[in-house]
Amino acid sequence: MQARHSKIVLFCYFSSPLGIKGHGFLNIMMTEKNYDELLEAARNLPDIFEIVKQGVKEVTGHSRPGLMLGLADLGEGAHAWVGGFHVVASNAIIMNSRPMDHIHTYQPDLYKPYVFFVLMHEYLHTLGYFDEAACRAKTSEVASALFGAKHVVTGMAHHIETFLPQFSTMKYGWMPPQNPIIQYVRGFDRSSVSYII
Repeated sequence: MQARHSKIVLFCYFSSPLGIKGHGFLNIMMTEKNYDELLEAARNLPDIFEIVKQGVKEVTGHSRPGLMLGLADLGEGAHAWVGGFHVVASNAIIMNSRPMDHIHTYQPDLYKPYVFFVLMHEYLHTLGYFDEAACRAKTSEVASALFGAKHVVTGMAHHIETFLPQFSTMKYGWMPPQNPIIQYVRGFDRSSVSYII
């Protein structure tokens, strides 16, 4: 399957050397590009999520505004970790910061594909794919449509263990740690906001 091309504009938060903060458009994102190039050009978690939302909407026709991303150390098991979760009936996606930090440090070439994969999987949960097996299948379908069969994101969607053997998908009954410290990401889901505070 051939990767899709789409026109997408990412809105980004910036800070100038003079300490002036504001918002602006990433001009390089305004031309038609494929999803691999968009992911490569993404500079942070909000950038990656905007690409996730665009891609999921393009493939499924569905979207959801007003989401928040929280990062928390959700721990790890003896031979496994959980990438993230979505609390049903909430607007929050929580990603496990521990594997993100590990991948960023030891396998940086897998960092953006991993973040894209986890955010897409959890975003699909927010769209109503509550059954874990159905959500995994839809994640694989969307990844294949956006990136093609041989891309790392598609490979992770099919078999994350191939890339990160210590990874575990959440099992039924898994509960996050009690009272984890959650740091919310500024500027997340910015395309859903029509005003700036």
